[in-house]
Amino acid sequence: MSILRVTSVFCLLLFSGMFGDRFLPCRGARADFSPAASPPAKQSAAGQVIDGATDPEKIPNEVAWLMLFKSIADAPNAPDWEVRASFVRPAGFTNAEVTAVISAANQAMFRIGAMEARILPSSLPMDQKTKVLRAERDSILRDAVSDLLLRMSPEGARKFREHVDSHVKRRIKITP
Repeated sequence: MSILRVTSVFCLLLFSGMFGDRFLPCRGARADFSPAASPPAKQSAAGQVIDGATDPEKIPNEVAWLMLFKSIADAPNAPDWEVRASFVRPAGFTNAEVTAVISAANQAMFRIGAMEARILPSSLPMDQKTKVLRAERDSILRDAVSDLLLRMSPEGARKFREHVDSHVKRRIKITP
């Protein structure tokens, strides 16, 4: 798959069952919080919408991991632990595996926040900042998932991969 050059990322993560049919946007996206079904994919000026519901293989792993981790990591406005755990319970994880996934999400989001705090105030031009932020964020996510999979049993690692591919990616839309 070719590398996506995303100037304006618009990705929506739909958690049906948890928030009804509401969307949780990634940073910079606009969300439709009305209880409506997923909007139809439309042509954008930069290209077509990548719809994970129909083409989950076109959603980069790093995007899916980021959306999952943002949804389950500790944050000042995060729902309680049981609600966050319910995002990964459909994978059939044990309680220890759920705790490991949430812990990995917490560590990754902490590292991403620290990296952003270091790079955003820099004097780099914005296009360079964006490239550096994306590259470092993706590296942090790859490391976090790699560490997580090494700590899990082979069955737990299989469940994680399957959950990301069959559940998380199918609820993401990206406008390249």
